[in-house]
Amino acid sequence: MEKNKSSQVSQGLVSDYTTSAVPEKAKKSFVNNAAVWFGFTVSISAFLTGGTLGGGMAAGKGIAAVLIGNGVLILIASLLGIIGQRTGLTTASLGRIVFGKKGSIISSFVLGVLGMCLIGVLMNSFGSSIAALLPGFPAIVAILLFAVCITSSSIFGYKGLTIISYIAVPSLLVLLVIGLAATGKLAGGLGQVFDIVPAGEMTLAAGISSVIATWANGACLSADISRYSRKPSHVIGGSIFGFLVGTSVFEGCAVLMSVATGGTDFTSIFKALGLLVPGLIILLLALWTTTDNNVYSSSLAFTNLSDLVGIKIPKWGWTIICVAIAVLASTFGFAKNFGTWLGYLGAFTTPFAGILIAHFWVMNSPKANSYRMPAGFRLSAFIAWVCGFIICRIVVANQAAVPLPSSVCGMIAGFVLYIVLSKLMDKEKDSDEVFAIEQK
Repeated sequence: MEKNKSSQVSQGLVSDYTTSAVPEKAKKSFVNNAAVWFGFTVSISAFLTGGTLGGGMAAGKGIAAVLIGNGVLILIASLLGIIGQRTGLTTASLGRIVFGKKGSIISSFVLGVLGMCLIGVLMNSFGSSIAALLPGFPAIVAILLFAVCITSSSIFGYKGLTIISYIAVPSLLVLLVIGLAATGKLAGGLGQVFDIVPAGEMTLAAGISSVIATWANGACLSADISRYSRKPSHVIGGSIFGFLVGTSVFEGCAVLMSVATGGTDFTSIFKALGLLVPGLIILLLALWTTTDNNVYSSSLAFTNLSDLVGIKIPKWGWTIICVAIAVLASTFGFAKNFGTWLGYLGAFTTPFAGILIAHFWVMNSPKANSYRMPAGFRLSAFIAWVCGFIICRIVVANQAAVPLPSSVCGMIAGFVLYIVLSKLMDKEKDSDEVFAIEQK
C-alpha cells in the first residue's frame, strides 16, 4: 500500500500524464473529484467579486447575479469537462486537436500566461490583506511564504491538489457559518441585510458578467481536473458541487457581508465583523486551494508547449517557474487592478471555451472515437478566437446599452464564428494526424 502511494506521488511530480491521456486505472472517485472542484472554485476572488456586487447591488439582486453567472459556468465546465473525461487529455492537449499542433503552441502560451496573471493577482491580494489585517507584517514576506505553500501542493500534480482540498473543504464551510452568524448579528438579522440600499449602481447584466469572468478561466480549464473522472456524471456533479456549493455560496455570502458592513474588499469586511483570526484562516485556505490549481493548469500548458518546441523542462520545473513569475508580477504591482484584468481575462477565455465546445459537440460527434488534428495551424479557430475577443471588449465598452453579459457574448461569438468559419475554411490535408480515444 505504501509503495502504491509513493508511486502516485512520484507520478504526479514527474509527469502526471501531462502530454498523454490519463489511463482508466488512474482515474478517481466522485468524492475525490468533487473535493478538488470545491478547492479550485473557492478563492479570495469570490470575496472580491461578491464585494464588488455588494457595493453596487441590493443583496437579492447580487445573489441572483451570482446564481445565474455560476449556472453559466457549470454549463461551460460540464461541456468541456466531459470532453476531458472521454479523452483523458489536458486542456492544452485538447488545444492541439482544435488549433493544430503548431497552433497549440500559441494557445498553450496564452493559457499559461493567463493562469500566471491570475496567480499574481491572488498573491497580491493575499499580501495586501495580510498587511492590512496584521499591521507591520511585510506583504512581501506573506507572498513568499504563500508561494512556498502553493508550490508544495501543486508540484505533486493532481495528488497534491486532492490532499489540500480534503483539508480545506470542511474547514472553509465551518468558517463561513461563523462569518454569516457575525453578519446577522451586525445587521440585526440576515433578513435585514436585504433591505439595505447600496451606495453604488450596477446592472444585473454587468453583475452576471463579473461572476462569469471571475471563473471563466477555471471553467475553460475544467478538462485538467475532469480527465481524472471515471464517468461523465462525475464531471457534471463535480462542477455543480464546485460552482454551487463552492463559488456561489462564497460569493453570495460575500454579497451579504459587503452590504451589511459597507466594505467591498476582504480586509474591510472581516475587520468590520471582528473576525480577524477566522478571516486569516479563510484567506489562506481559500487562496491556497485555488492558486495551486491555477499553478497546476499553467504548468500543464507550458509543459505541452515545451514538448512541442523541444524544450526539455519537466512539469515540476514549470511549476516552480510559474510560481516565480507570479511572485515577480505580484511584487512589482503588475496585478493590482483586479477589475480591469478580470475583464480582459473573460474576453480571452470565453471565446476560447465557445470554440472548444463547438469543435467537440457540434463539428464532431460528442461520442467520436477519433479527431483530425492539423500538423500546423487551424486558422478558422484563431480567427474566431480573435473576433470573439474583440466582440467581448466592444460589449464591455457598451455594457449599459447591451442587456447580455459581455462574457456570454464572447462565448457565443466564438461558438458561432468557429462553426461558420470551419465549414468555409477547413479542408482535410495529407499532413493531418489522427487522435484516437482509447477504447475502454
